[in-house]
Amino acid sequence: FFDHAIKLGEGRNGRIEGVLSNGNAVTRVGYQQPYWMNESDIFELVIDKYMRKTATIVTVHGATGLTLLNVFAYGFHDGLVVNSGQVDAFNLGTDNLGTDGYTVKVVGGDVEATNLARYNGATSTGPVVLRNVMVIDVVQRSIAVTANGPGSVSIVGNESEPGTYEVGAQVTVTATPSSDSVFRDWTVDGAVVSAEASYSFTVATDQVLTANFTAT
Repeated sequence: FFDHAIKLGEGRNGRIEGVLSNGNAVTRVGYQQPYWMNESDIFELVIDKYMRKTATIVTVHGATGLTLLNVFAYGFHDGLVVNSGQVDAFNLGTDNLGTDGYTVKVVGGDVEATNLARYNGATSTGPVVLRNVMVIDVVQRSIAVTANGPGSVSIVGNESEPGTYEVGAQVTVTATPSSDSVFRDWTVDGAVVSAEASYSFTVATDQVLTANFTAT
């Protein structure tokens, strides 16, 4: 159960509602009962260090029109993992994630999350739209774009604050040449990072990306 608690394959218009898992392993609690745990000593047993490397509360492989409502995972590695499909999540939260864990991890698909809360770990990675995010212990970096030559630039991503993005988040920068220019490349501190006009990357450091255009 706890390795991949809820897994969905191809299907349409499904709904997952009211999921709470306060830990990633099972034990019993009780008072003055043989072989039952004292509840005050249970934390290290229900938050198993090995399961925190893999456990995911919801994993999606191809489901479309899927709705998540009121889903919370404590002590897992990831919250919602979407490998493919279309998912709308409302009131999604995680706490005490494992190392390098994400509340939302998107490999592919169309994913939106509204009212997302998390404590540690990272909020998201991959192409996801987030609305109304509440995080504690956020690690963020400044990402900016500028144009060198006749053209315009834009940046799309989930800002943690104006001009800043959480480490691990995906950002896409786009360069649009003017009618009398061509796009050449994107550079950071003079080094070419992409020759594609639309360039997506995972946030790791502060960066100023320059789109270089050549007049024709």
